[in-house]
Formats: sequence, structure tokens, C-alpha cells
Amino acid sequence: MKKQAIYLILIIFAVIVVGYLSTTTLPGIGQKACTMEAKVCPDGSTVGRSGPNCEFAACPPAPMMDEATAVKKYLTDNIATVAPNKPVLGGSWYVVNMTVSEDTNIGTVVYEDGHIQSTAQFTYSFNPATNAVTIDKIQVNEVPPKPEEKASAKINQTILVNGIYITPLKVLEDSRCAVDVQCIWAGRVTVNTKLENRATHEVKEIVFTAGPLNTAFSNKNITLVTVQPEKNSKTSITPAQYVFTYSVK
Repeated sequence: MKKQAIYLILIIFAVIVVGYLSTTTLPGIGQKACTMEAKVCPDGSTVGRSGPNCEFAACPPAPMMDEATAVKKYLTDNIATVAPNKPVLGGSWYVVNMTVSEDTNIGTVVYEDGHIQSTAQFTYSFNPATNAVTIDKIQVNEVPPKPEEKASAKINQTILVNGIYITPLKVLEDSRCAVDVQCIWAGRVTVNTKLENRATHEVKEIVFTAGPLNTAFSNKNITLVTVQPEKNSKTSITPAQYVFTYSVK
């Protein structure tokens, strides 16, 4: 029994010593081992724990960036959340051009979503010590639409004409008289066309013929002004070759 008690005391003592050595730096033995954790720094690099307190080492300083470059990078990366207006038809904003005046802290950014383009002016603040950019104010330059506008599109291409999004979907009829044939009737082209604005959308059959035919949508008149190419009796027109010009007033 005495031997067992002695063995038990020795085991408990050994456990206490090992625990003490694992958390204490002893003279001549050196620093305790730190856990193998890593911290990801803003530049993508990682640092580990070190020192007597096993603290994370400092991240490398951010590379210095000139003011205009920092502003352009910030807006390019964040235009989707900074822009005051929303993209349309499921698109996403991306920057296509930008100017920055470091003297006035004012800039102009041009951005689009694949369907429409917007231009906005902004003011900003810049912290050269951290390259931090803050957009203080951004406002879209509103351009009033003209009384009448025209634009051209191919099949399944969307255009914005005087506040109306127009997408020609399918040619339902092309009975135009061929340019190399004499006809008693000019014929017509009927195009299944999707019309949209921010409030509603509708698919309508829009007709091109010798005289203008207006199609009403959202208190405006949509007219199919021209259809290209002209018809020829010796060749056929594929859907991809059609170009439709619409006007809205």
C-alpha cells in the first residue's frame, strides 16, 4: 500500500511539473511553444503568433497609393452599392470611365449595366495614411429625354428609347415587295416586340408598312420606322440580319 501511495504521489507531481513547464518560460530553457494559428491580413498574406505572449505579429503595411488611383479603385470595386440608381433587366453596374480632381475632391463616373448608361458626379474624402476612400455624396446627372428619339436593334437586343425599353423578339411576317420586283402592294413587316418601363411591360405586334403605324404604350407612341435589309427576291433574310429602327414620342 505504501508503494502504491508513493507511485500515485510521483504521478501527480509529474503531471503538475509538465503543466507548469508548458505555460512558463524557465531560465535557460527558452520560450514556450505558441499555437499554430494564422491571421489573414488585408493584403492576403498571413501572420502567426509569436513573442512571450504568443500574440499575432503585425500585418505588413498597405502599399501607398496615390489619391486618384485609390478613388478609382474604390468606385470600380463598389459601384454596385454606391450608385444611387438601380440597374435594369437583371443587369449589374460596372464602371466604364472616371475622372477625379484631387484639388476639389470632386469626380465624375460613367457606368452601365449592359442595357443603359448613367453618369454621376461625386465628392469624396481620402485618408493617405490608410488609402481609405469615403464617398460623401453621389448624384446622377439627369438628362431630360428629347421629345422624339430613335434607336436601332436586332432580334433579342434591348434598346432604351425615350424612357421605353424595346426588344424585338421575332419577325412574324415580312411581306414587303422585293426591290427587284414590281408590286401593286408594298407589303409589311410585323415584329413581336417587348415594351417595358419601370412600372410595366407588354409584348405587342408592331407593324412596319408604307405609312406610319403607331402602337400605344405607357402614354407614348411607338413606331417601327425602318426595317433593314431591304427584301430581294434572289436572297432570303435570316433573323440575325434584321435591324429594326423604332421611334418613341
